[in-house]
Amino acid sequence: MRLRLSVLISAISLAGLIATAGALSTAVSANVHRFKTEVSATEHCPGDTVVWGSSRGIYFRKDSRYYGKSKGAAYVCASEAYAAGWREVKDG
Repeated sequence: MRLRLSVLISAISLAGLIATAGALSTAVSANVHRFKTEVSATEHCPGDTVVWGSSRGIYFRKDSRYYGKSKGAAYVCASEAYAAGWREVKDG
């Protein structure tokens, strides 16, 4: 009985950690402003590089063949994407 209770408490603790991590990830990702046009993104973040960002947390620089082309993505500020933990994908 004691072992079963210990396993249950561990499972509940793990579920809490996973939920907290997911909430933090969503909160950070929400700070990335997404724009339909490159001009709008440039106006929002003057002096920063505009990149093509995906909702999967990746982004492409302007010299990438995927810049402006992948579905479900938008123009975002590179500094916001980087701060949110997004990673750059290089053509390879």
